[in-house]
Amino acid sequence: MASPHTRRVLAESQAINGSNVCFECRAENPHWASVTYGVWLCEECADQHRSLGEGIREVTLLCLLDPPSEHELQRMLAGGNDNFWEFLNLNVCDPSWTIQDKYHSFQAAAYRDRVLSYLICTTNYPFQGA
Repeated sequence: MASPHTRRVLAESQAINGSNVCFECRAENPHWASVTYGVWLCEECADQHRSLGEGIREVTLLCLLDPPSEHELQRMLAGGNDNFWEFLNLNVCDPSWTIQDKYHSFQAAAYRDRVLSYLICTTNYPFQGA
C-alpha cells in the first residue's frame, strides 16, 4: 500500500498541468504514466508508448497498490502534460506527427533531458540516465 507521501505526490501531480487527462488522447482520469516525460496516459496510449523502445519510454501504472518509486514520483512532478505540450509547441513539433515521430524527435529528446536536468539541479537526485 502506498504511503501518505506517495498518495499526496500522485494527487498533486495529477491535479496540475493538465494531467487529469491522457496526454495523447485526452481521456479522463488516466492511471498510467510515461515517467520519462512526466505525462499521464490512459491504458490504450500506455500500450502505444511501450512500443517506442527502451530509452525512449518508461511506462508504469501509477496505482496505490503497487506504488511508484521516489524517482518516478519526482519525474512526474518535474514533467506534466501541459509543460510537455507547451515545450513541443514552442519547439515546432508538427501536430500531425505520429506517436513514433513525436517521441523519436529532437524535441522529445530535449524535453527528456530537461526533465532529468531539472531533477539533478533541484534535488539530491543521483544521475541514472534518461
